[in-house]
Amino acid sequence: MQDEEGSWTISDSMSGAGGKFISIEGDAAACNHLVQYLQDNLPDGYICQLPSTGPLGQVWRQRLSTTVRFDPLEVIFGAVADAYELAERQDDTGIIWQLRFGHMVICRDYVIGLLARYAVPHQLEDWAQHLIAFLPRPALTFYLPDGLSPALMAQYDRAIALLDGSARIVTPATGSVNWAADVLALLAGE
Repeated sequence: MQDEEGSWTISDSMSGAGGKFISIEGDAAACNHLVQYLQDNLPDGYICQLPSTGPLGQVWRQRLSTTVRFDPLEVIFGAVADAYELAERQDDTGIIWQLRFGHMVICRDYVIGLLARYAVPHQLEDWAQHLIAFLPRPALTFYLPDGLSPALMAQYDRAIALLDGSARIVTPATGSVNWAADVLALLAGE
């Protein structure tokens, strides 16, 4: 269910179980490091990413690997459809399904990256904001901008603003040796 801020946490009234939806966005190397660390150290965490492993995600992965130029509307529609399909799956690969069973769902490249790379540079923020309104919004987003160019960081900042504060945005200090462990400690306290 959505809380008063629009973020997604699920509590199953039948079992008392509940989960939390987390996204990781930003620099690819830092995201890969954090996802791997969490996968190794978070036994009840469910890790997913976009493009997903589902049928729409496979089509998008193929298209992204073979196409040089994209229509930004095509990318936004395809990615949002894939995100919706990933959220609504009725098996153990679905975001909402995992949340209902009390798991922490960690999604790499969920919405902010899509908006930053395709909606913001083409002045499609208003349109994209309406389109993503029906998607589950993470309760917490880890934003890892360290390896991004200043221009792309500005696009990410505008994309974050599109979420209307519905997610708590945390920018870990990735320069420290144990920064991924610090993120895990923060998640344990959530």
